Amino acid sequence: MAIITIVRDLGSLGEEIAQELAKISGYKILDREYIERRLAGYGFKPELQEKLDEKKPGFWASLSEDRADYLHYLKTALYEEAVEGDCIVVGRGGTAAFRSVPSRLAVRVTAPLELRLRRAVDLCMCDEKHARLVVEQSDHDRGGFNKIFFGLDWNDLSTFDLALNTARMDASQAAATIDQLRRHVVDADREAAGRKKLADLVLGQRVATSIVYQSKVRLQSLEAAADGGSVVLYGLANTQHTVERAVAAARAVPGVSEVKSEIQLAQEFSIYP
Repeated sequence: MAIITIVRDLGSLGEEIAQELAKISGYKILDREYIERRLAGYGFKPELQEKLDEKKPGFWASLSEDRADYLHYLKTALYEEAVEGDCIVVGRGGTAAFRSVPSRLAVRVTAPLELRLRRAVDLCMCDEKHARLVVEQSDHDRGGFNKIFFGLDWNDLSTFDLALNTARMDASQAAATIDQLRRHVVDADREAAGRKKLADLVLGQRVATSIVYQSKVRLQSLEAAADGGSVVLYGLANTQHTVERAVAAARAVPGVSEVKSEIQLAQEFSIYP
């Protein structure tokens, strides 16, 4: 099982490369439309998805419950789809979401700005002035989305296994290059380790869903790290009773055999004597 994640600049042929790669590899594509359908199944309205999808949120929006909910269910959708089989993830924070998966291959696709502008003119059917605004806004939003939602600096090439400049190749050549590297890098051992890690990620998300969205336990910065059937809970709680409720909800999730709490109690201090 392999996961190929593609981070792309607007006008760099990222989507076209993903389509060509799917043809030669047989992998399914997890792109915007695919993920939107999954998120709609979780109850996310289209206007909320449009507001958050690969957008850099403002200060208050970055702290909102909508952001936390979106990030949780986005990761849930990505993990549950990936565990079903080989896939190509186009944007959507996939490079960061799958960073711990040994069978992930992370690709960065770019092109010189002037070439991207010419492509944007054709794509948007507009003049170059407007195309420049579209490209600059896209770069701002996609870079901010990865940074704020996932802590990923998409300009740090050490994050990626491969960087491609499509000024020097077309989409089919780029796809063939990615597929060739995938054949060399993602061997049987990494595929096996990847399947195990993905199963752990899926279980961790299901535990978090049980605690926060089904049992309605109020925690801050909850993380459920699974290793086989063992789960460790991290986060902040106001009371010990809240911690106990979280542990009980985690234990009730199918597949969980052991739960350990590393949840910290947040001490509340008053400025008044």
